Amino acid sequence: MCLRQFIRKKRQQLIFWFVLIREYLLIKIKKMTQRAKIMLKEESRERKNDEIRLQMVL
Repeated sequence: MCLRQFIRKKRQQLIFWFVLIREYLLIKIKKMTQRAKIMLKEESRERKNDEIRLQMVL
């Protein structure tokens, strides 16, 4: 009986930590994708500006 309770408690702790780590990683991935989208927008904006400058020079 004592062993079962011990195993159940350890299992719950493990599940808790796995869920915690999973949530942390999901948040990190979400932040990274948001940053990547922002960077892509900035690059496309810079590319458009470069094209406009080229047209003005030519």
